[in-house]
Amino acid sequence: SGGGLEVRAGALGVPVVRVDDEGQTGVGEVELVAPPADSLAYVMFTSGSTGRPKGVAVTHADVVALACDERFAGPAHERVLFHSPHAFDAATYEVWVPLLRGGCVVVAEGEVTAGAVREAVGRHGVRGLFVTTALFGVLAEEDPGCFAGLGEVWTGGEAASCAAMGSMLAECGDVGTALVHVYGPTESTTFAVCGALSREDVAGGSVPLGLPMDNTRAVVLDAG
Repeated sequence: SGGGLEVRAGALGVPVVRVDDEGQTGVGEVELVAPPADSLAYVMFTSGSTGRPKGVAVTHADVVALACDERFAGPAHERVLFHSPHAFDAATYEVWVPLLRGGCVVVAEGEVTAGAVREAVGRHGVRGLFVTTALFGVLAEEDPGCFAGLGEVWTGGEAASCAAMGSMLAECGDVGTALVHVYGPTESTTFAVCGALSREDVAGGSVPLGLPMDNTRAVVLDAG
């Protein structure tokens, strides 16, 4: 119960704010202080490009920089489906991009299936969705039209399936749903480069990665 949680929190010395009682702040007065921009928002372990797991430290400024990217300014990211685990950096996009821009987070009620995507769009008005390359492939194979009604579908993280992307664009490209291919290691705060795709882009057997996100520089290296 709520009372039990309050007692337990008080025993641990954790401040409690009772928002349902006007003028009451529970255990003492709580002063809300904005954290410094360079303080940590989260630490996430990833294999990165070395294959050796390591902790990646992401600051509040990094998260705000992602949310402020001009690519998220349109209506496609005003209502975003939150379905990723909290420990997956895609959750940074799903939660903070819409919230810090005055939008809405729609929390998925279960497994993300083609039917769940259709319901999220039709019932909850979801307009923005990120799915991993693997999940995108499953959804596009099962029901490529399930993405219709979304403003933008972002996908990436692994080698892309041109067939899956082609199927989705054939079903949804003409009804205003954009497909955006993304790439970015955790160190770059979720995404580093992105680009909207056309049917011509995916017809050649390889998929372009797009252009750098705001305030990001992409460098192509050779063997040296």
